[in-house]
Amino acid sequence: MTGRPTHKFIEAINTDNWNEFYELAHPNIKVSLTARDGLSNTINEELWRSVKFSGHEELAGYIKKINMACASISIKPESIIEEEACVRLPSKFAGVNSQGKLFALQMNVLVCEEQDQIISFYAEVTDVQVGSHLFQEENDDLRMYFRPLLNKTSN
Repeated sequence: MTGRPTHKFIEAINTDNWNEFYELAHPNIKVSLTARDGLSNTINEELWRSVKFSGHEELAGYIKKINMACASISIKPESIIEEEACVRLPSKFAGVNSQGKLFALQMNVLVCEEQDQIISFYAEVTDVQVGSHLFQEENDDLRMYFRPLLNKTSN
């Protein structure tokens, strides 16, 4: 995928290319994830409920935690709203967790860029679902839960 760093960021997640994502990140990247009140507790919620850090070293640690917690993860933007230095991505992050269960997180994401790098990633989780009922979602492309796994097996 060409274009803005945010477009490359989406592609990096969907192809399980965390090295590319890491390279897109500014050395002092700021990351913040919050969750709306009232969301149910789930396994791996430490990855999305209240996360705040900055810098490459902490990003590398966070990516390692994601890889340990999720066998597969992908992002499907509902829309891409490009602004001058930032991109808004109301999105669905979905995949398979380390227990083999499907998960889906609805997030409002704001990614800001500077000189072809991502300088900040802010997200608010608005909905969390875990379980086999996600197989029955009418509007979902079920491949999004397994895309990185499918990519690995096709290489």
